[in-house]
This record gives sequence, structure tokens and C-alpha cells, in this order.
Amino acid sequence: MKHLKRLTSLLLVFILLAACLPLATQAASANYDEYYAELIAKGFPDSYASRLADLHISRPTWTFEPVLVTKLKPTYTWSYVIQKELEDEASNLIDAASEYAPYHKNHNTYDSLDKYPCNKATVQFFMDPRNFMTEERIFMFQDLAYVPGTYSEAVVNAAFAGTFMENAVIPDPGNTLTYAQYLLQVGEKHGVSPTFLAARLRQEKGTNGNTEPLLNGSCGETLWKYYKDHLNGAPSSGYSYSYFAKFNGYYNYFNIDAMGEGRFEIYHNAMKEAYNASWDTHKEAIDGGAAKVRTKYINDYQNTSYFQKFNVDPRSSRNFWDQYMQTIYAVTSEGTTVYNASNKNGILDSPFNFIIPVFDGMSSSPYPNPGSQFGMKYSFVNMLDTPNPDGASPVTLGTCHTSMSIDFGSTNIANIGGWSVHSYARKGYYYSVDGGPWQSAKNHLRNDVSNAFTSYTNSPYNAFDIAVDMSLYGLGTHTVNIRGVNSNGTAYPIASVNVTCTAKDLAMESNEFKIGTTQSGRTIMGIDKNTTISDLLSGIDGGSRIVDENGSPVLSGTLKTGYKVQYLAYNAVVDSATIIVGGDVDCDGKITAKDVIRAKKYFASMGSAQYPEAIDCNNDGSISSNDVGNIANSVIS
Repeated sequence: MKHLKRLTSLLLVFILLAACLPLATQAASANYDEYYAELIAKGFPDSYASRLADLHISRPTWTFEPVLVTKLKPTYTWSYVIQKELEDEASNLIDAASEYAPYHKNHNTYDSLDKYPCNKATVQFFMDPRNFMTEERIFMFQDLAYVPGTYSEAVVNAAFAGTFMENAVIPDPGNTLTYAQYLLQVGEKHGVSPTFLAARLRQEKGTNGNTEPLLNGSCGETLWKYYKDHLNGAPSSGYSYSYFAKFNGYYNYFNIDAMGEGRFEIYHNAMKEAYNASWDTHKEAIDGGAAKVRTKYINDYQNTSYFQKFNVDPRSSRNFWDQYMQTIYAVTSEGTTVYNASNKNGILDSPFNFIIPVFDGMSSSPYPNPGSQFGMKYSFVNMLDTPNPDGASPVTLGTCHTSMSIDFGSTNIANIGGWSVHSYARKGYYYSVDGGPWQSAKNHLRNDVSNAFTSYTNSPYNAFDIAVDMSLYGLGTHTVNIRGVNSNGTAYPIASVNVTCTAKDLAMESNEFKIGTTQSGRTIMGIDKNTTISDLLSGIDGGSRIVDENGSPVLSGTLKTGYKVQYLAYNAVVDSATIIVGGDVDCDGKITAKDVIRAKKYFASMGSAQYPEAIDCNNDGSISSNDVGNIANSVIS
């Protein structure tokens, strides 16, 4: 019996393609290069896209949407928006303490809160989105719209950690709901992220905000005292005790309209808002404040914490004013609160969307931090091993983007190894295939790496090995993303590896068979009459089948001209060839007088044949009178 055999071999090609600086629905692609191209097509410049594509490696469910500020309004260049943010010194304030001196413009104090105005370098640093494109800082750009199925009481409560609202029941008569439970209801009702609302309350009210005048229910008494004693900017005339007393029993959780010169004006404006809105219970103040955030800000293109601090989207009705916060770093604090709550409760792989402004006229690199505060301890070095590793070198900073090819056969395993050192202690390494679930990688210590980077040897391992069974994913190109997790629980990108899985074409074991390309395409010739399907399959490497002219599997019987043998690898057709049975010209599996007549007509150019190769009985590539005679002899025998 003649045999067929599928020849396979293992080919590992590991090519280092590129390296980048370190830094809503599931993203369309987990591949770095493809996703980078998508970001560029959306309008992100390279200095944005390279950072976001790196971030996408460790969080492929995250999506990024640009707001092309200058494209929306050509006058809104980078220099213009910075100029507008600097026009009113009170718009951007920072702590007056000496350690913040590099951020100060002058020593003017605002709102009796001991805050100084920020200088230009500070405003540029905080307004440049590229300074905040890390996992723990990107949440200042999070779309604040409600995402069903993302939130839980634990997540919202985590945002209140260490404050008077953590695990606390809202102090209204007869109420049994905690702050976290109620915010889940309020967020869904108004279509706003409950985690963001919790972060905003934390930012506005701090640790002991329940003792402050805007929440303690006696702000009217506080205002009367300021007025009577001429304190904190209160006027000397024009009011009575009864006027201030009406504000007792009202609350303002979100500090809506809490603006002005001095505490009297701040509290007075906030209480007028609460009184006019009838926020005479804690729940009413929370619900009403959330509704205001939605209608006044989010609905007017201030739909991220960034845009609520820096109102620069030209589609908003009130650019550069009515910005929610004066303290310039409040926006980063809010984002970090949301990140920490999400990280603590394991929801960072949810499909978050981030809306990020892009300005024309920016520098090619991020604007620097003018001082030592607000630093970002996030340096790391990654390296995938090459076929001939040379210790810890060469060093590649940032994320590696590589390609690998394997041929299915003697192995289906893609072996990926490398090392990564980070300024925080490492907690583990993980990999994901085609955006699927993250799986643990094998962790170990490499002495050559630790010797080269002694300042980074702050965990018992610094290297990883991954063996991915690619047979689970089949033929084609797949993306293996690799990330590390540091001791704080923050994920950081390590590599994006494209693994292309292929299999060898059909190959013959015996020279009696002839497989190749003829005028009918890829064919197998030299098959004798009466050869059965089981005979042929017994000589073929596993995973093959015979199908008829309609593509339906044929399980038994004799072979016919026109049948096909298909080689399968993981439910995919790797290669196929049309079966040519010598002499079976009419494709019925038998050799009769009909086949002789058809062969004679074809040879005399008086007829056609679906597979002329069936006439070529001696397999010499040409049709002669001898071939016709051989068919006739087959009928006689």
C-alpha cells in the first residue's frame, strides 16, 4: 500500500521588532502594532499613542478616545488654553507650604484656605495628559457615564476608605442605607459612575467632612457668627439672624456653588444652593448634587474629572470657567481614588473607556514636573530572551514588541521567557492570549539580571517563563500579552508577542505517488482503481479526511476522481488535494467503456474532461495514445 505522510517540523524564530519608552467594549485588537495604528488613525499623536498602546498590553479591555481640541476649534491651541487657564489666578491653586514653592506663582492667598496660585510650568505639567498615562493615573480621564455590571458596594465603599462615609449609614431619620449602597442607586438613576461620585465626595469632604458647616446641619449658625463678629469676609450689614437661621438643616455634599472670597461667601453661596434645591436631608443632598454633576457638567462635555477641572472641550458652553475644582491636583487625587477602589476589588479588567484631550502645538515630550511633589515612581526595564542570551544585556527600556512563528507538529508549545525589573517589588507575572483571561506565568530568579541591576532586586524573583499550548487557539496569528504586577497591585506592560501558528503542506512518502500542481490545481495522482478510503487514510498522518465534490465527508467505499483529501490542524484545513484515480475519467469510481470513450474524444480534441489528469495513466504529465490504451486494458482486466 502506498502511504502519504504530512511532514512537520518545529521552527522558532524570535525577532525583536521594536521597543518603546516606558511608559467601550473590549478593544478591537490585543496586538501592539495594530492597536498603535488604530490610535494614530483616531487622531492621537505618537507621543500619546505609544504610551496608550503600551498600557493596552496590560489592560486590553481598556479603550481610549481622543478629543481633538484644536481640530474642534482652531484657536484652541496648547499655548492658548494654557494662557486662558492662567488669566484668573484663582482658577488653579496649590498648597502654600514651602515644599510646594516650585509650583507657586506668588503668595496671594485665596478662599482663606492658604492656597497660592500656580505658575505656568505647574499648569502645563498638570494639563499635559502624557504625564498621567499610567495605570494608576489614567482614571482622571475615565468616561464618567454609568457602565452596567461594573460596580459593587465593596468597590464604592473602598473609595470611602478612611473617611466618615466608610461603612457608615447615612444619618437621616429612618434610613438604613450606607453611603455606598445609596450611591449605587443614585449612580444608576442619573447615569453616573458611582465610584466617581464616591471619589468626588471624598475629594470635597475629606476625612471628617461630617463635622464641617456644609454637612453638620447648623451652617446657618456658623454664618450668623461670621456676620455678627465680622469674620472671614462677612459683610457688616444687610442681614438678620432669621435669614441665616433658615439655612440650618440643609446640606451640600458636593460643594455645589461653594465659591467666593473667604469662608463666609463660600458657605453662603453653598447654602443658598442647598436651600433653593430643598436639600434638607442627607440623601436629598447626595441625590441632588449627583443630578447637578450630571446636568451641569457631564452633559456639557465635562464628562471626565480632567474636563471638570480644565474645561477646554470647545463643545462646552462655558470654557475656562465654572471649573469644578480650584486645587490643581484634585483631579489626580480623584482619579487615584477610583483606581485604588477598582484595584482593591479586582475590577480593573472591566471595559473602561478613557476620553483624552489632544492639543496642537504641544512639545514632542511631556512637560516636566517643576518640583519634587507628585512624582511618579514607575520606572522599569524589560527584556525578552534572544536565542543566544548575553546575561542582562542588551537592555531594552520599556515594553518589548516581538514576533514568533511555530509550525504545528512535534510541538504545539510557544516558549516565551524573559526578565523584568521594576522600581517596586514584583508580585507576579501573567500572560493572556488574544485578550482572554490572564494566567499565571512561572516566576524565578535570574542571578545575571540581579547582579546587573542591584537597585531593583527587591523581590525573590525577577524573571518569567511561559509555555503556551497554541493548539488551544489554532492556526493563524495570535497575540500573547505579558504583564507584571508590582507589590501595590498595579499591572505594568512587559511584552506583546505575535505568535504565528502554521503547518506543513502535504508531502509524499513514496515516489510512486505524485503530488503537486497540475491544470486542475493541487492533485494527488498515481492512485489505482479500487483503492478504498480506509486504505488511503491509513497511510496519512492523523487529522485527515476525505470529502466528496460537495465538501461532505466520505467515510467508506472506493476512491473516485474528484474526491479531495483534506489535512486538518485544530479544526482548520491546512492543505488539500484533489484525488485522481487513473482511468476514472467520468468520476464515478469505476473504469468502464464510458471512460475509454471520454478519453478517446479528449485525445482527439473532440470532447472535454473535468479532470484530464485521470487520462494520464503513466503520470508523465502528458496525454498520449498509450494512456488511452491503458484505460482500455483496465476495462478488459
